[in-house]
Amino acid sequence: MLRAKEQAEILELHRLRLYYLERQLAVYGLHAEPSIIIERDIIAATIERLERQMQRQRHTGRQYRPVPARAKGLPHRQLPIAAWPSLEDAMKKILLVDNDLHYLESTGDYLESVGYQVLRAASLERARQLLDYTWVHVAIIDLRLGNDNDERDRSGLDLAKDSAYQVVPKIILTRYPSFDAVREALGPALRGIPPAVDFIDKRNTHPQALPDAIERALIAYERIQFALTISWNQPLSFPALIHLLLPDQDTVRLLDRCSELEDLLRKLFYESSQITVGRVLKHSAGRLALEVFAYSSAGAERQYVVVCGLKATIAEEQRRYKEVVPLAKGNHSTLQMLAAETLRFAASAYMLSGGDLEAIMPFRDFYQKKSIEMVVAGVNTLYADTLAAWHQQGREQLELPLGEALMGLFGLSGAQLTTAALRTRIEALGRNLLAANLVQEIDITPGALTLHFADAPALTYANPAEWLPERDLNPVLSVQRGIIHGGIDADTILVDEQGQPWLIDFVQAGRGVLLYDFIRLEAAIKFDVLDTLDLDLRHRLEARLLAASDLDAPLDDPADAPELRRALLTIASIRRNAANKAGVQLAAYEIGLCYSALALLASYQPELQYPRRRLVLYGHALLQLAMLCSKHTGSAASPADVPEAARTGFWLDHENEVAWVQGQRIELTAQEFQILAFLSQPPGTLHTRQQITDHILGIDYDIYEESWLNSAINRLRTKIEPDPRKPRYLITVRGRGYRLDLPS
Repeated sequence: MLRAKEQAEILELHRLRLYYLERQLAVYGLHAEPSIIIERDIIAATIERLERQMQRQRHTGRQYRPVPARAKGLPHRQLPIAAWPSLEDAMKKILLVDNDLHYLESTGDYLESVGYQVLRAASLERARQLLDYTWVHVAIIDLRLGNDNDERDRSGLDLAKDSAYQVVPKIILTRYPSFDAVREALGPALRGIPPAVDFIDKRNTHPQALPDAIERALIAYERIQFALTISWNQPLSFPALIHLLLPDQDTVRLLDRCSELEDLLRKLFYESSQITVGRVLKHSAGRLALEVFAYSSAGAERQYVVVCGLKATIAEEQRRYKEVVPLAKGNHSTLQMLAAETLRFAASAYMLSGGDLEAIMPFRDFYQKKSIEMVVAGVNTLYADTLAAWHQQGREQLELPLGEALMGLFGLSGAQLTTAALRTRIEALGRNLLAANLVQEIDITPGALTLHFADAPALTYANPAEWLPERDLNPVLSVQRGIIHGGIDADTILVDEQGQPWLIDFVQAGRGVLLYDFIRLEAAIKFDVLDTLDLDLRHRLEARLLAASDLDAPLDDPADAPELRRALLTIASIRRNAANKAGVQLAAYEIGLCYSALALLASYQPELQYPRRRLVLYGHALLQLAMLCSKHTGSAASPADVPEAARTGFWLDHENEVAWVQGQRIELTAQEFQILAFLSQPPGTLHTRQQITDHILGIDYDIYEESWLNSAINRLRTKIEPDPRKPRYLITVRGRGYRLDLPS
């Protein structure tokens, strides 16, 4: 039961909502939306129920008491938190549907008097509205809802047979029973529940006939353990879980959805006497994974990962699990043990073979807390043992358009990859990165993306918005295909203290290119668990990875920053496994990384503002994509047709009006190129400030042009100098002017 104060607060909220609904009905009259009427009636019934409940509590003096701690096996570090009322004494909710208003009211009043909460519907349409809106334990439906005198009217039976409401046990009422109607109502079973579970003659005046039929239906078909004790190891509650599942759920439906979710767990653990809900292991809109400890009446404990959520999502996961998920070697299997469903929700309970949930953590925690040697060992075990059983199923070598396969896996569409779409996102992202001080300077032109970090030379790469649509990221390559998990990330891998992994979340399991399971984990390291706001460090990570000549290349350097070294060694382990276990080549792998970055950028919404911690991830994705594009789209980042000076020193490309510094193409504004071109005639010649301004601006040099020239020279140095504080090419001759020194 809820505390009296909490009940009073809920009651006041319902009364306030009822007031506004009554106002709406008064305004709209006959044209009011049916949903407003339904909400009004349900809230009115809820208010009446709460008032009766509070009145009983005042008479009996019954007070709220927390769920007692279990005597055996409860972790001492956390006691259960009774954050939601027990349903042990809660009313069971009945939907009564009858077009006979006198029977509807009298029978409804009687059922309420014996302890049920009754929702009334006088028509077929109203019954459907209530079933779509709320959760009921049993529906009692009159056979003839259209015309009592029409022998062909079986509208009530049609409602009972509707597959949308199949999980709700139905009892058929009629004054005109017939053999055909009874036979049709009571069979055949639909997924274990027939269209109707009982058939009651209205002429049976025994007062206990209907309550007895309700209890039989609850025991035989609903199988809800109303006496189940639910406790919590974390500061959670059913409203909190509903908020994770349905972030946009309105407050009117909140209590009803909470009751339905609670009933789902009571159905799932029908054979248990107590469950303790622990951590939320993973959640997304419409789906979450929970740690649950279940206890028998004798105190025996069983541990489960319970995945629950919207019925369609969970049903798809259950289908994929049955069709494609293999048993892993040894103790790495995730075994589905239990399943249950309600009208809107469904759940599966999995056991981790050989695992102890109290010693298991998501990979994100394992990565941060354990030594890098253990992290690498865990990655190796994941691919060598756990996922090996997946990848070997139906494995084949194919020549296929890799881009098409990856676009489908990453959920990308062609509309997201157009020049206009990419340009809008990248330009907005560039402005936000600069405003958040994540870069010192950023210049986005059609030809290039130039960034400048503090105390570092400017970096210039291909602009993905202009390069990607014009280049082929869909080459036909030889890759291996088999059964993949498809949802690998930092939360779908659970790891114990010894680095032994288990997989959860099977909603994307199926056939696909094997490299996807490797790309996903590398992306999780970069965009999920790497905890740094230093975009320059993230650039250094990408530069080191891009410099590798193959997937087996060693990436270790003890001089690296600790977070950089941890990421490099973990990614090196992922890549080695991709090459050795799935035969992945570097070119295919890096194309996969392009689509991984595109998938993250596709979620960036230019009209929104983001915290720096989220914004840096988008900046990292943009960097990764630009650097990969420069390598794979034929960008002249390291072309074979430029002079040696472009690859080893400094070279001006007069045809394209760009500069080359140590193999990197530097995009310049028209004015910046004019300055360098003038200073290079010939190289090493001293040019005064007056000569430069006369040539570029066409005006005499005076004190007003000094600021312009200083700024222009400083901008050029940030772009072309490896270290702008120690110029190598653009030299100042104090008191006289500037010269451009080029290698001989």
